[in-house]
Amino acid sequence: MTPPQGSTEKIAERLANFFNRPNPVLFAGSGVSNRVGYPTWAEYIICLANACSQYGDQDSANLIRSRLDKKRYLEAASVFKTSTDIPVGEQWKALAEPFKSEAQNLDRLDSLIKLPFGAIVTTNYDASLYHAYAKVFGKWLPSVDRGQLKSVSQSRSYFIARIHGCCENPTSMVVDVSDYKNIRKEDDYLDFVLNLLRTRSCLFLGFSFLDPAIDHVLGIYAERNGPTFEKLHTALVPSVDSELITKLKNVNIETIEYDSNNAHSEVWRIIRQAQKIVVASEPAYINAAFGCGGRLHRFLAFTHAQARVRSEAQPIVHLARDGLVASIVSSSAEHVNDDIVRQEVARLLRLSDDEAQQVVAESIDRLVARGSLVRNTATMKWIGPQVSELDQDLDKLAKDVLHRMRVRSGVRGTDRDHHAAKVLIENTLLTRAWDLGAHFAGGSSGWSADAGEIVDISLKGLPSSDQPGHQTALADALRGLLEAPDADEAKILTRVGRIAFGVQLVLASPRQSLFHQHALPKVIYLDANVLLPTITVGHPYSPTYKKVISRFARAARQAGVHFTIATGRQFLNEVVAHRKRAIEIVESSKLENPDNLRRHIQFHSAVNTNVYIGAYGSTGKVSEGKSKFIEFIQEIAPYEDEDQLADYLKNVKIQTTPVPSSKKSNGEFVHVFNSLQTAYEILNRDKPSVLVEHEAQQMTQFIVDSKNNINSIFVTADKQLREALATVPGLRRFSGHLVSNLGLIALADVMVGIDADASSLSRIMWLSAASSKERSLIDFFVNLGLRKYDENLSTELQILAEDCANDAADVAELQDLDLWSEMPQDVAKTNEFLDRFENRFYERWDEAIERRYRNM
Repeated sequence: MTPPQGSTEKIAERLANFFNRPNPVLFAGSGVSNRVGYPTWAEYIICLANACSQYGDQDSANLIRSRLDKKRYLEAASVFKTSTDIPVGEQWKALAEPFKSEAQNLDRLDSLIKLPFGAIVTTNYDASLYHAYAKVFGKWLPSVDRGQLKSVSQSRSYFIARIHGCCENPTSMVVDVSDYKNIRKEDDYLDFVLNLLRTRSCLFLGFSFLDPAIDHVLGIYAERNGPTFEKLHTALVPSVDSELITKLKNVNIETIEYDSNNAHSEVWRIIRQAQKIVVASEPAYINAAFGCGGRLHRFLAFTHAQARVRSEAQPIVHLARDGLVASIVSSSAEHVNDDIVRQEVARLLRLSDDEAQQVVAESIDRLVARGSLVRNTATMKWIGPQVSELDQDLDKLAKDVLHRMRVRSGVRGTDRDHHAAKVLIENTLLTRAWDLGAHFAGGSSGWSADAGEIVDISLKGLPSSDQPGHQTALADALRGLLEAPDADEAKILTRVGRIAFGVQLVLASPRQSLFHQHALPKVIYLDANVLLPTITVGHPYSPTYKKVISRFARAARQAGVHFTIATGRQFLNEVVAHRKRAIEIVESSKLENPDNLRRHIQFHSAVNTNVYIGAYGSTGKVSEGKSKFIEFIQEIAPYEDEDQLADYLKNVKIQTTPVPSSKKSNGEFVHVFNSLQTAYEILNRDKPSVLVEHEAQQMTQFIVDSKNNINSIFVTADKQLREALATVPGLRRFSGHLVSNLGLIALADVMVGIDADASSLSRIMWLSAASSKERSLIDFFVNLGLRKYDENLSTELQILAEDCANDAADVAELQDLDLWSEMPQDVAKTNEFLDRFENRFYERWDEAIERRYRNM
């Protein structure tokens, strides 16, 4: 027997060092579930043999046991699944039953769950890891199982994924030879597994050489990523399992060996020790700026060039794969053989030769047609320009960041800061592109962070050679650029942001993005939270939403598809109520006063306040004294009840669909409504019953559409609804119909390309309702100071803004005042409160100026 690699403490230190790598993920095998009472593979096969005996199929039972003796687990499971003596329903039940019992001593997994993983991936079928997570962190994660993997392939939020199926849905369980063969044909499964192993650092735990699941995963990894592997992964393995150790090392997975005596108790002591060393109490946050250094930058640059030379909007995936081929061919000054290009595309995207050939052939045809490539039989040469536009764009943004840094913080940036800003901007855009890809795939989590948090994450991910000299000042300046760009900056941000999205999508999900033809929806339903900014002239989001809808409509006309934009009748009440509330807020807070409106918009932003007030504040007419609010709202929203609103929507080509007939759909509606209520209770979300009813009616509409063969989607910015649908098994069938507002934009970009207003699209991408309340208070006072800007007091401005923000937060807490409440009476109190603190700020600001002149 090979001796273990040192004492428990030393092995634990090695394990703790694993978490110094970026994006750590636990890859859990059956040994983890066995820890809390679920069967090993051998024990599971015995259960299947016993089930055959129970139903009188002794021949199958004997054959299963014979194959078990030879360690041929998958073949043994195949025998069970082909038994004809067991009723079909009972057969599926027997497959899942061993994993449905309650876990024993769930606290045995506490230390493992507390380690700072960014996600957990498992080949197990039971739900013990979900229950362990809920026990440790006091919250329930929506289930992610086989068939839903594309929804988390680009997620930066914590998730637990059962990639080989779950016991709650026995037909999804991968257990025999045929199942493992079929799953290799599932594009979303292959994309997920290969992207996981390419971009994240995995710790394999609970596997043995005889475990068919690890054999399957490593086979795919070796086939598509070998023989040169980009990532080094780690596995905790028993020292006696020399065959597994050899197999792991052959695919670039280092092993940490432990003594497997006493039922593997040593490995759990190691995990407890490592957890104490790491001292983690929350899951790690995934830094999604996954890249491949200069090669990724070159890919971005050539894709960027493709976008610049095409006058009309093009599907972003076409631009990205043309950019990839161009970057490969242009890297040689000579003619390049077709086979070399195909092999490189296959290697970079983990595609088969046939798949890569399809990508290369189509891109070459487009590049030749544009005069960028010249072909000779089986070779080609790049004759287009060697690109520099991306660097020019990044350089422009970096200079603007340094200018903001000087104005906001009084810090003069150095050449080191300029270089760091360029790298940081590119990484931040790639990270947001990763989020956009998650929305495109239907991820339930939505945005994981606001712009400031993404900048901070990207900053921490910079190597020491790229770190700026003034980290805090540069991060604040970059956040300011992203959240409030000028017109030129917005154009660059949207252009580079789109390119980053296309590149990340092709890298992360090449099969899904390159080979799936997405069917145009026949009906797009808008939730009230998307309908409102769409129809409200002057709202910052309106131009983008209208452009995206028009692109879909145009594509549908060209394809001869009947296309409808609609909203459910049940949502009209929310729109009318929102309009009424706007009038009440303006009256109670005296927002027709330009100073009051300016203060309100400055604090909340035009997109995080009432939609009509946001539009009112964006027009500029108030400061000119040209428009009373009642006149403004009667002009842009000439409706006061639901019937008038329905007529108005009809005039702007948005249909109002009736609530599904209670006679035909009442039973289905009641089931959906009750399931949604249950989901919100599990998630501990307190949502008004009337809103849950509206959502249930929309889900019931999907049932009606499905019966009529109508492909429809529902666009909503409601993150809670997406989470609820992923929580209860009976609701998951609706998840494919749900698209976030960002997901709709991403879908349009993939299918038809978009050329939306740059300022509008930039605000949608970077302004988040989840922005830090502490940060918004500080920004409020910083912006006040910038109105009386004095360069020599920039440093004092930051300190004074933070002090005033802290004081304001303390006073608001003492007064039990919710500064972010949307209720009219609370908004009025908030405006009065901010007015008082604005005066206090200016008093302190004047004092700072006086001190400066006294010291001159």
